[in-house]
Amino acid sequence: MLTAKQSDHNNSTLFHEQTDVEKQESQSKKIASITRFDSQASTTAILQDESKHDSTTYEDDRAPWLVRHVPPGINGLSLGLIGLGSIFFEFEYEIQHDTFNINYIIQILAWCSVCLGGTIFFFFCMRIVIHPQFALLELKVPVSISAYGAWHVVYLFVCARLIHERFRAYSAASILWYIGAILQVILISVFFHACWKTKTYPEPFWNPPTINCAVVAIAGCLIGASPTHWLVLGSFIYALVLQILLVPPQVYRVLRRSEPDKQVAPSASVGMMQAPASLNALTFGVMRRSGFSSSLDDELTDVLFILSTFVLLCTLYATWVRRKKIYTKGFGLDWVAFTFPTSSSAVAALQYTSPVDSDPAAGDLGSNWNKVVRIYALILSVATIFLIMGIASRLFFRLAKNTSEIIMNSRLVGCFSRSK
Repeated sequence: MLTAKQSDHNNSTLFHEQTDVEKQESQSKKIASITRFDSQASTTAILQDESKHDSTTYEDDRAPWLVRHVPPGINGLSLGLIGLGSIFFEFEYEIQHDTFNINYIIQILAWCSVCLGGTIFFFFCMRIVIHPQFALLELKVPVSISAYGAWHVVYLFVCARLIHERFRAYSAASILWYIGAILQVILISVFFHACWKTKTYPEPFWNPPTINCAVVAIAGCLIGASPTHWLVLGSFIYALVLQILLVPPQVYRVLRRSEPDKQVAPSASVGMMQAPASLNALTFGVMRRSGFSSSLDDELTDVLFILSTFVLLCTLYATWVRRKKIYTKGFGLDWVAFTFPTSSSAVAALQYTSPVDSDPAAGDLGSNWNKVVRIYALILSVATIFLIMGIASRLFFRLAKNTSEIIMNSRLVGCFSRSK
């Protein structure tokens, strides 16, 4: 015979076991709903909202701290800080006669941005190593794979800027560069397989895990490889082919529907649409600075810059059309979609208008047209700097606030348990 207290204890235990089973079943259903294609809405509308994605996958408070507070989308912030550093590096290159030691201040800002982005990259690498099961889950979802594409780009810039240029570990940087090229092939294969399986069509979030092959070429030039090296030149041609294949469908799908309930990329994630064109223009400029030359250099430079500017304008228009949804949704992690692509557009514009005698990447512009484009490049660069700094500071403030709340709650729980 069971006593009443034992019976209540057993019933309570059974109730908690059932509750845990129900939670697991609910969790599996939600994860399954992530990977299932919804024909009535785009994948971006379902998942690109980072907060919704987090609450869908990691709503349990018992999930590890790194999993809850270092989501895949944080790689976009890391990449944005790398892009901010690239703008500062470009300013440093532009200043030929530094009378007031401005370059010293710019160098400090550039390296601070790169190191901060590298720190976030390090935390996400820790997350992958400590909790690989979550990484494997995320690599089944196209939008999450897109965030890993941003992680791969940061990986390449860390190899080039920190390991090679800062720490002067030249052999290690070269080896890691080749590994990065292999990772790009693996990542794009996994991404295309996931998109095929879920019938996900081209959208702006397709760009990080596909067009990141252009960064393989940039990193190769930064670590000292010849621009005619088979991996550098091959990666650039590969990126151009992907731009031709993927950008027109994206622009068409994003711009053709203005109805709020039928929009593709109905959030700040639309900012990623400008990435392929601007990144290829930037890549070709870096290759020319490294000594690449051909009979069509100026023509290709002009075409890539014009395409970059055109897609940037399309992105700004698409953002304006979606302004109500973006405003209603409020600030979120998806805003990082504006950071690195916009910085690529800014650096590409700065490269395009550099003086011919100091920058082989510059086109043969007339003086008046050069001034106009120069002003455009400077305005875009300054606006991008404030944009990235604003988004980064707000996200860091939010992370600090959440962390302090966790610490306070844990202390309160500890005090309460001791009082009992």
